[in-house]
Amino acid sequence: TVKTVREYDTQILIATIRVADASQVRTAMASRYGSNSTAFGSTIAKRKNAVFALNGDFFAIHNGGYLVRQGKEYRNLPDGNTDVLIVDDQGDFHIYPKATADTLAAFTGVAVNTFCFGPALVMDGKRYTELDKREAAPEKLAQRICIAQTGPLTYLCVATEGPENQGSKGLTLDQFADFMVAQGCQSAYNLDGGSSSTVVLNNQ
Repeated sequence: TVKTVREYDTQILIATIRVADASQVRTAMASRYGSNSTAFGSTIAKRKNAVFALNGDFFAIHNGGYLVRQGKEYRNLPDGNTDVLIVDDQGDFHIYPKATADTLAAFTGVAVNTFCFGPALVMDGKRYTELDKREAAPEKLAQRICIAQTGPLTYLCVATEGPENQGSKGLTLDQFADFMVAQGCQSAYNLDGGSSSTVVLNNQ
């Protein structure tokens, strides 16, 4: 289900997603790993025949972090500076703030996809407070986008408009975290938003 609400003088799209099996939660790259090539979110969604898609983890802008895509490990260089989200083979979210090799060693499941943009917005149903990731422009009113889990195989994808959209101001990262905890999320993780924010439903 998809709905639009207005908060913080901004249009906010909320998609609630329930899947039958964890294998339906998938990722796709714009190009091969190691390339700096980009692609429109709509192009990738059509290429992969996605029912619902959103952009998000611009991992090519840095060399660190823990990166797994569809079960294949591409990079295992956690640097202690980035909150890492692991999506396991049950479709459950596990967030490790300022992840290091030691903290990630606590994860004993099967990592299917990981994200190293962040930061965390909600952990264990509580608002996260260390929203200091520079690339996320925490104080800026901007388009924001995130993924969240509310229960088993149930997720929220939230995208906000911003100052480049007529009639919307955009949200700071603090405002976005407040909004997400109010949605009843167990976990919520910020992705790379800004003017590249894209949500695609049935190729629209």
